[in-house]
Amino acid sequence: MNVPFLNLDREASILIGLGLMTDIEEVIRSGRFLFGPKATELEIRLSEMFGRPVVLVGSGTDALALSLKALGVGPGDAVAVPAISAMPTAVAVHMVGADPIYIDVDSSFTMDPRRLEEATNNPRLRAVIPVHLYGNPAEIGKIRIICNKARLFLVEDCAQSFGASSSVSLLGTIGMAGALSFYPTKNLGCMGDGGAVVACNETMAQSIRELRFYGQKSRFAMGTRIGINSRMDEIQCTILLKKLQLMPSQCSRRKEMKAVYDDAIKDTRFWTPAWRNGAMPHLYPIAAEDRAKTMAELAEKGVGTDIHYPFHLMEAVENSPGSGELSQAAIYTKKVFSLPFNPWMTDDEIEYVLRAVKEVG
Repeated sequence: MNVPFLNLDREASILIGLGLMTDIEEVIRSGRFLFGPKATELEIRLSEMFGRPVVLVGSGTDALALSLKALGVGPGDAVAVPAISAMPTAVAVHMVGADPIYIDVDSSFTMDPRRLEEATNNPRLRAVIPVHLYGNPAEIGKIRIICNKARLFLVEDCAQSFGASSSVSLLGTIGMAGALSFYPTKNLGCMGDGGAVVACNETMAQSIRELRFYGQKSRFAMGTRIGINSRMDEIQCTILLKKLQLMPSQCSRRKEMKAVYDDAIKDTRFWTPAWRNGAMPHLYPIAAEDRAKTMAELAEKGVGTDIHYPFHLMEAVENSPGSGELSQAAIYTKKVFSLPFNPWMTDDEIEYVLRAVKEVG
């Protein structure tokens, strides 16, 4: 059997069966492609889910950068980010002219609150971006307490954690803003690119609306700050509205699959991050002492794998509190890789993948 790492074509087939092409044709015939009724409907639907104002933007990266810019973070400031994540977390900090400070991670592969507290001695630190990596909640309650004590802005990176929660609340609703990504591989992904900001209040939401539209208050009224062009088109909004119909069943499937994977991994030499309650797994990473050899052996058996993630940038190794070659992040990023894990896998494929893992492990 051959099990690819990802099979988005299966989800596309389901969506087409639910009438997606008819919905897209209606958008095309309407002649309204930007800031139309589909975008408005999607923002309303998401706002109802999160209980906060939601503003659509062009990508998850823009969602982070615009959140920081709305909060006044810029040149001369520093922003704490975890030492393991996808590049956009750190890139968004650079986009507003600030400098990322890399914080080591704990056994969950998310930001270690103890290391963050050490970093609060930096007088330039203005904001913190914890990443709910792989759909696994960061220890957000402790991080929020640290931010409140040190008067730091808290912006959640929820790119991989749509549908996840913590003991505090739904992820994305705990800080000043939550950044969502609708990249095609995400728990809720479109067929292009897109993102959104879950804002703490209407004032924050209005700032994001202006900044995503060049900084203008409206079509004919300038604002007080220069923004960027960051928006989602009506076709992508239509796709996400259709996908929202599938979210309950897909979330249930992800949780069921995680339980099966967890049980299978226990009988091998591999290990996985410490998952917290409320997780909504986006990926299923495992760690092997010889990652390259293990990935090659799985490839020979027809099992696709991928690596998520290396450090943001090379300077993370040297410039992070508790970093260096002995940091947890440095150790993890040499060993971790991801198994096929998505709601469209069949039970036979799941069984085959886990049997292959056991055979090589």
